[in-house]
Amino acid sequence: MVNKIAKELSSHSHDVTIITSSTSVKPSAESDPCGFTVYRLPFFTPRLVTHAGKAIMMRSLGRSLLSPALAPLSFLRLLGILIKIKPDVVNLHYVGDTALYVLLACKILNMKLMVNLHGSDIDRFHNRFFFPRLLTKQTLCRANLVVANSLDILTKATVIEPSIKSKSRVIGNGIDLSDFEKGAKYNHHKEYILNVANFVENKGQDVLIAAFARIHKLYPDIDLIMVGDGHTKNSCIELSQKLGIREVINFMGRIDKEKIPSIMAGASLFVLSSRKEAFGIVILEAMASQKPIVATSVGGVPDIIKSGMNGILVAPDDPEQLAEGILTLLNNKSFADTLAKKAFEDVVNKYMWSKVVSEYINEYNKLIET
Repeated sequence: MVNKIAKELSSHSHDVTIITSSTSVKPSAESDPCGFTVYRLPFFTPRLVTHAGKAIMMRSLGRSLLSPALAPLSFLRLLGILIKIKPDVVNLHYVGDTALYVLLACKILNMKLMVNLHGSDIDRFHNRFFFPRLLTKQTLCRANLVVANSLDILTKATVIEPSIKSKSRVIGNGIDLSDFEKGAKYNHHKEYILNVANFVENKGQDVLIAAFARIHKLYPDIDLIMVGDGHTKNSCIELSQKLGIREVINFMGRIDKEKIPSIMAGASLFVLSSRKEAFGIVILEAMASQKPIVATSVGGVPDIIKSGMNGILVAPDDPEQLAEGILTLLNNKSFADTLAKKAFEDVVNKYMWSKVVSEYINEYNKLIET
């Protein structure tokens, strides 16, 4: 997302510099073909990850041990870059390890700070330890403007730090329509319903499989294609076997991003069965592909999908209701086509990167003028 915004800003003759975290202890700088520079600094903070496997735990331990030595050097390099480029606005994307460095630098240099919230940085707030929670609150408090990618995330952030209510707004993510205007449809031997998501509990593929068991009884000639990988994939395969529908579900695994438009283009409809969803960029991809959509009414999804107008929303964790939503579209192709057409109009009018970045520019200008 940051790269897309940077490219769009650069195309409008704005000077852009990206400063990002590096996994290496050695800082680096590189020039992007679009004309902006990317600096990579080791923004390490003491943080031990214990729930994501031994390799990640050991890597986090190493970063924690190195942080006392590297933190001052990285901070001085950050100050040096900011002094050199003299930005009108510093835009922090995601409240993570870099937030402490950015807060201190903006305070010392008296620079305007805009903070973007992307979902997990807020959703995981209550499960974090004391220091990350304090850092999140301080980042929200000290920001001149807080931007969330959905109303749901902004509401949660306002509960964490009520002072942002008067200095916050929602700006959604964007999409490149050109990616979905070319290429042939994916060639599958049968009509298919499509789901694209990582296989994790929050994406609710088990709910979709349970719902599809009912769909299959009424539409035996329609397959379900599930794109993605993750730790719940095997249990979902087992569920499909238990329900007797394994042969009509294609667990495709992870595919190259460049192939998504093709597989979207070939689908009869798109389904997102999430239990949680900060925004839902894959929904924008389905809208750009002019596909009728059934999705769960969670997180940022209702910001995009207005049920009965450009898609159908159903309650999460409810296979029966999800099946009903899918059947509504399969049983009424004219209605499904109308929803798909409106969804495409909405993505053109609201979610093209040029539209999204124009909102960013407006907010940057307001901050500069204050």
